[in-house]
Amino acid sequence: MSDLVKAIISKRDPQGYYVIPLRKTQATDNVLSKVRDAEIEYYGDTVIVRTKSRDEAKRIVKLAIKYSILAVT
Repeated sequence: MSDLVKAIISKRDPQGYYVIPLRKTQATDNVLSKVRDAEIEYYGDTVIVRTKSRDEAKRIVKLAIKYSILAVT
């Protein structure tokens, strides 16, 4: 597992969710169509995906990396 995936899934927000920031592009819709159990929030050009499932968080991060839409600096 890459260091980036580990860094994102190693932290949770105070409510216990894994938080995955994505850039809003056409590819984002493709990734979001594959999301199963998560809350999705839109903020301008950013999409925040929140899930309690570690496996789902890993899957979303890997897809986001594949499509280059992960919004991390």
